[in-house]
Order: sequence, then structure tokens, then C-alpha cells
Amino acid sequence: MSVEVEKDAGNVANALIQTQGNDLVLKVLQGRMDEIQERKTRLEARKSALLDDIESRVITDEEIAAMAQYSEAVMAGLADPTPEMKRGWLERLNASVIVEKGMAIVECVLGTSPILSMKLRNHHR
Repeated sequence: MSVEVEKDAGNVANALIQTQGNDLVLKVLQGRMDEIQERKTRLEARKSALLDDIESRVITDEEIAAMAQYSEAVMAGLADPTPEMKRGWLERLNASVIVEKGMAIVECVLGTSPILSMKLRNHHR
């Protein structure tokens, strides 16, 4: 999309050069340049928002190491982690639970791809 905006800007710039002082054409071309600049600004803002979203979902090496350490602690006998510990890992894995028609759908995300998705039915009716 950015390439398209740059190409449009180049086309308008070439047309400006060729107008040779025609005020009406200059006015129209200036309006077109303003539109192109607005498009470019919107695209840059969208790109920045997408990059921020991606960055917020990336798990660092330190966080992975902490998760591995936690796993080792669990395997070594940590049978009862605190609710805060459980909630912290679920939040970091972007876990979500949707309950619909007596069924809970649980999803966890690592990076940008789901790593766990399961459906749980309520058998106590």
C-alpha cells in the first residue's frame, strides 16, 4: 500500500511540473497531494498500531526461561501454586475462555499462533 501511495505522489509531482502555472490545475493537484498525504499518515498510524500489537504478544527469552523454571518447579513438587501465579501465566499466554450453551472454549496463544484450543462440556445437568 505504501508503494502505491509513493507512486501516486510521484505521478502528481510530475503533473505539477507540467502545469506551467495553470492555477486551476495546480489547485486540483494540490488537493490530490493533500489526499495522498492523509492516506500516507493513516497507513503509517496503522502500521505503528500493528507493530505495537505484535510487540505486545511476543514472549521474550527471559519469559520463556521463567516459564521453564516454573515448569521445573512444578515437576519437582510444586503441587499448589497460588492463584496469582496461575493467573499470571494464563494472562501471559493470552488465555481466553468463552462459555456458550453449557460449553467452555479455552484458547491459549504463544506468539501469534494458538497452541491450545479445547472445548469442555458441562456434564452436570
